[in-house]
Amino acid sequence: MAESTNVIMRAVQAGHKPRSFLTAPKWLDSITPWVEAACGSPDGGDTPVYIADEEVLEAITGFHLHR
Repeated sequence: MAESTNVIMRAVQAGHKPRSFLTAPKWLDSITPWVEAACGSPDGGDTPVYIADEEVLEAITGFHLHR
C-alpha cells in the first residue's frame, strides 16, 4: 500500500506494478502519469483505478486520507 503521489512515483520508478489505484477525483490528474507508467495506459489497462469521494475514502481507511 502506498499513499501520496511521491510514494507512488518512487514505487513505479523502482519497478513495482500496482495491483490497483484508489483515489479521490481531485487527485486523479496527478496520478494519471504514474498509472500510465506502471500500466501502459491512462485508464490502468488491466490494473483497476478506483475513484471515490473523500467521505468514502475516510470510511474505508478510518482517517482523512488526503491530508
